[in-house]
Amino acid sequence: MTTSGTTQSFDYSLTGVDTNCSSGAGSAGNSCGIHIHTGSSCITDAGGHYYTGAVTADPWTSIAYTSDASGASAGSYSVTTGGSSAEVAGRAMIVHAYDGSRIGCAILGAATPLTLT
Repeated sequence: MTTSGTTQSFDYSLTGVDTNCSSGAGSAGNSCGIHIHTGSSCITDAGGHYYTGAVTADPWTSIAYTSDASGASAGSYSVTTGGSSAEVAGRAMIVHAYDGSRIGCAILGAATPLTLT
């Protein structure tokens, strides 16, 4: 994750994600999404999508991965959240399944990789 001003850019390479995302996101909220959340825990509720300051509309609604038949996905995104790198550090990044449920989590800035559950 890198930050330029208040825009976060990240590359991702995932395995074990929902193969139902092979055609992209569905109609469920958060379907196939990858989002920074307001919370700082992968164990308790990570809260809603993170955005702040001058950003008043959720910038995460269109951010979603497309998987292959084996459940792999890779790509990159840039999202203007309104937050600085210091404000984003320590927040939870969540990966969602096709039905919108949370299937993976990592704490930004942590040395451990994203774990899908």
